[in-house]
Amino acid sequence: MGLCKGGAVAVFALNSFWAVGAMAQANCQAALPAFTAATRAGTAEALSTYLNEHAPCFEAPARARLAALGGAPAAAAATNTQPAPAQAPAQQQAAVAPVQPASPPQQATLAPQVAAVQPPSAADPSCVQYGNARSERWDQPLNFRVINRTNVTLSVAWINYEGQRQPSGVVAPGGVFGGGTFVTHPFEFTGPDGACVQIIMPQVGTYDYFVGQ
Repeated sequence: MGLCKGGAVAVFALNSFWAVGAMAQANCQAALPAFTAATRAGTAEALSTYLNEHAPCFEAPARARLAALGGAPAAAAATNTQPAPAQAPAQQQAAVAPVQPASPPQQATLAPQVAAVQPPSAADPSCVQYGNARSERWDQPLNFRVINRTNVTLSVAWINYEGQRQPSGVVAPGGVFGGGTFVTHPFEFTGPDGACVQIIMPQVGTYDYFVGQ
């Protein structure tokens, strides 16, 4: 049953193909007289009229005859719908970058020149004499003051009982450092570079001392 049914379908399809082919052939046979008349007329107008009315029947020979007569080409040319690119001018003007206005000359910023201030060229002999000194007693108080006669600010350090320097303040040029202390308590005055300028060892009976005299 399956084979018979399949065969029947195949036969039906084949018959349908023949029917369509016969129908197309019959339609083109009906256009044959018009094709014959157009080719006998031998004009581009007659062939163009035929193609407009009966294509695709006998379309190929009709277009060939029309092309031979100088009409439309045998094969329809594809129409290019893209617009032609714009032609560049023969001479392109060189693109010029905008010129930035020149900046006004910058005035150099000069740091104020400060004269280097130096402590006395040579350390006072007291820096050697009392260099290893230290405070020893606290039983005899006294008052004293030290006037800075150098042109630099000096740092002041008390030399304690262990021989260590303990910062005690600063004294500006022309300034005064002093107060109460004890006999044998030395004070070291150093310059901006940390080097010893002078060591003052206050003594009983002397109140004023000078650094850089």
